[in-house]
Amino acid sequence: MTVLTLSDVSLEFGERKILDSVTFSLNEGDRLGIIGVNGAGKTSLIKLITKEYTPTKGEIHIAKNMEIGVLEQNVIVADADGRKSVLEYMYDVFPDILNIEKEIEKVQTELCRPNNGNNEIEILSQRLHNLNDDYVKRGGLEFRSRSKSALLNMGFSDGYMEMAISSLSGGQHTRLSLARLLAREPDLLILDEPTNHLDIDALLWLENFISVYKKTVIIISHDRYFLDKTTNKTLHLRY
Repeated sequence: MTVLTLSDVSLEFGERKILDSVTFSLNEGDRLGIIGVNGAGKTSLIKLITKEYTPTKGEIHIAKNMEIGVLEQNVIVADADGRKSVLEYMYDVFPDILNIEKEIEKVQTELCRPNNGNNEIEILSQRLHNLNDDYVKRGGLEFRSRSKSALLNMGFSDGYMEMAISSLSGGQHTRLSLARLLAREPDLLILDEPTNHLDIDALLWLENFISVYKKTVIIISHDRYFLDKTTNKTLHLRY
């Protein structure tokens, strides 16, 4: 299945041409590495794909119902009240599953009411059965363990998981955002310089994760060795 197609895409800001006639397509399972010197338009190309920018000319087609996940450089995680923990932030990326958990709890409470009739019990039991099925299909049984695994492999020990996000360093913010993105496993995974702030253990784990990832990946990186290990296509942007 074709996931992404760019046809003769150009981008200009005023009189400055950032990208000129970029054309490529990606199928499900492709892993594209984007290389080029600073200023060649690598990050701008990502912003076109995510529709943050609009092309001056050309067309971009993305398959329907594609979930796109993007890691930008030097991320600072937003936390309005300053008290959210690292682990809570990880779980928040699964709102559909968390909502099902709340609904399951609500239905279970209703089932325990002493004045339920047989018809009400039957309806509620069927509702609970359907919710449990949906919960399993969406990954409810493993999303917490997957989140903790991603954190551990990104260098967050158990002691960090209950820490407030506001106490993390800049590099830890980037690694937290990367862990959350990998745990979610979007259909199109876009990583802009993902090896920044990673130690060797986290880097090796990320290499392995991407090399077996069954969905589509786009990576911007100056690390050619990392790209050789993780990608099967290369797009070289030049001035």
